[in-house]
Amino acid sequence: MTGGTITLELKFINAGQTPACEFYALAQTGVFKKDVTPPPIEPPDETLADKSVVGPGRTRCYVKIIEASRNDIKLIKDGKKYGFLWGEARYQDIFGKRRYLTFIYRTGFDVRGNWILQPTKGGEKTN
Repeated sequence: MTGGTITLELKFINAGQTPACEFYALAQTGVFKKDVTPPPIEPPDETLADKSVVGPGRTRCYVKIIEASRNDIKLIKDGKKYGFLWGEARYQDIFGKRRYLTFIYRTGFDVRGNWILQPTKGGEKTN
C-alpha cells in the first residue's frame, strides 16, 4: 500500500487441460462499510483484457488500484470498512460452451498483519 491507494494483483490461471478461448476479465474496486455488498459489475467500467486465448497452465495477470482517502485506509485497518475487488471472467471452452466466473473479494490481514484479499461468503459463482 502506498499513499491513498491499495494495489491489488488479480491473477487468472487456466488449470485445465484445454485452451480457454475468447477470454476476458472485467473488474471494479471500491471502499465500502463492512455490511455493504458491492454493486453489480454491469455495466463494467473497464475491460481488463482484449479477448484472447489462455492455454493450459497459462496465466493472465492484472493490476487494479483501490483509490482510498487516508481516512478510509485507517477505517480499513481498524476493520470498519473493507476495500473490495469484484468482477467476472468469461471464456469459451473448446467444445463451444460459454463459461464464467464472478467474484467478490475484500481486503483483510493474515496472521502476520500483511494485507490479503479474501473471498466473501457466496461471492464466487461459476458454471
